[in-house]
Amino acid sequence: TGGIAGWNQAQGVVTVRGAGTGEIIATGPSVSIAGREKVGGIIGIHEGSLRTLGGYLTAQAASVRALDGYAGGIAGEAKGPVERARNRCAAVMADRGPAGGIVAVNGAEVTLTECENLGESSVLGLFPCGEGAGYAGGITAENYGIVTNCTVKGENGTQVRIRSQGVKETGAVCAVNHGSIEGGAVSGDTVLSGE
Repeated sequence: TGGIAGWNQAQGVVTVRGAGTGEIIATGPSVSIAGREKVGGIIGIHEGSLRTLGGYLTAQAASVRALDGYAGGIAGEAKGPVERARNRCAAVMADRGPAGGIVAVNGAEVTLTECENLGESSVLGLFPCGEGAGYAGGITAENYGIVTNCTVKGENGTQVRIRSQGVKETGAVCAVNHGSIEGGAVSGDTVLSGE
């Protein structure tokens, strides 16, 4: 389930056009997205091409919720590259399994480049249930690929809250890293907790 596409297959292309270099809002604050598994603010399962012509591609949904895990502000699962995407969703949560500000799980050799988790947002992974249980990360809960120059920060006095439940591993960028994380920044207005 996704705000624009449930499954962007390998040959699929999702392009959002906008003017200037600011934000291009793909899903707005009046939208709530919920599904069983692999739920994203823009795409549920992303395998193909996701791009913007000008600015940051932004999800600003009221909530993104996966009942059985893999909740992501942009995509539930990334098997294709994501570049210059921004999460401004008020809440990204998985009732079971992983949740990530940009993607819940970033696949092998997949790149997340210049992505941002901003504003007053909450990323919450709940109750353990198998592999990746309850992990929460500001960019991705689990990374098997490459995360480059991604940022997590609150704005205008707000906080980004990231909480894993049922597990201790929580990360501002990534809860469990199997791949590579290069560059990026985390500001002091990011709050992490794990149980």
